[in-house]
Amino acid sequence: MIKKLFTIWIALAAALAATAQLTPANQGGKWGFRNGSGNWVVKPQFQAVDRNATFSQSRKYATVKLNDKWGIIDVEGKYIIKPMLRDSRTATAAGNEWQKTAKQKTGLYDAFDLTQHKWGMVNCNGQFVVAPVYDDIDAENTFYAGKEYAIVKYMGQWGAIGKDGYYITKPYLTSLEDIRQAAAEAIIFSPVGENIYCAYDPDVKKYGFVNNKGNWVFKPGLANIDKGYTFSQGRPFAVVKLGNGWGCLNRRGKFVVRPTFQDPAAARTAAYKIPGINAKVPASEVANADDGKHKASVMQGAKIRITDGSTGGYAYGGGSTGGTAVKAPTLRIISPRDGGTYDQQTVVINYEAKTFDGSQPQILAYVNGELMSTKGVRRTGNQISVTLPRSTGN
Repeated sequence: MIKKLFTIWIALAAALAATAQLTPANQGGKWGFRNGSGNWVVKPQFQAVDRNATFSQSRKYATVKLNDKWGIIDVEGKYIIKPMLRDSRTATAAGNEWQKTAKQKTGLYDAFDLTQHKWGMVNCNGQFVVAPVYDDIDAENTFYAGKEYAIVKYMGQWGAIGKDGYYITKPYLTSLEDIRQAAAEAIIFSPVGENIYCAYDPDVKKYGFVNNKGNWVFKPGLANIDKGYTFSQGRPFAVVKLGNGWGCLNRRGKFVVRPTFQDPAAARTAAYKIPGINAKVPASEVANADDGKHKASVMQGAKIRITDGSTGGYAYGGGSTGGTAVKAPTLRIISPRDGGTYDQQTVVINYEAKTFDGSQPQILAYVNGELMSTKGVRRTGNQISVTLPRSTGN
């Protein structure tokens, strides 16, 4: 028995010694690993190796770089995680967890799928757990760094997901600075509506404003937002563009300055002339409109049906619709026909409007580029009567 144990100990010691003897070496600008005899065990093929996270008596993996991404290999040169991780720090964290004897391994590590060219998250065995659907992941706010959420970029906009793969802040925010603040608020259940952020819906290609959940305070219908004067800077109103004109919105989502100005600075100046414009609006009076999108988890295996009328099939959750593709609203003018003439002061417009959820759209009337007030516009069903202003030449 003693002889058998001694033999096992000798074999284990020899294996550890062999691991310790694997040292990084460079040949022709590529890195690999040699054993104590100077022979290649892992042929030179990598752009770089992390010397602080390579084979030793206590470390059974090495961190390597290929195609500008990092991965980890075992003592035989086989990939534990293919080169898909952001940096050596992430790879080392994954390698340390892989080496642990504990059965429960729950780490998630930012990874780039070279086939889809999207970011997702893998476990310490290199398997995607969060499907690769993101444009980017904020390296400062992710799970392996100890956060309860990860900040992700989807279809050009920022949002945040929890460890269950569901959004805690929907991906509508336009700036990384804003989503960092919004996600931190959402995770501790800060009052919804206390802070409001610039947002953009890539489906309808319009701007709006959202709260820390990513729910709409002002639904996406704006052509632009003056980034130098928004709610996220603690301001009582935001300077926005609707159609061809600039105006100002308050925190209730109401226009305090009609969008009739050609210049955002002029709209801002007009707002400051309004008495009580700086009065604080309570969070309870701020809208919280959930559009029903981004409902599905992006954890691997959670699949949803895409019904956008194209090829059908299945796709991983986390898509822009949360299950059903949302199309932009449509508007068709039935009469009068384009190019038609009229000689009455009131013009009757018949139209057909459709929205993805069947809700009534907001119809605005412009004459010569100027938004008409409600006094000059009357809507009945799918018909609008517009009273034209008298020209100065009459």
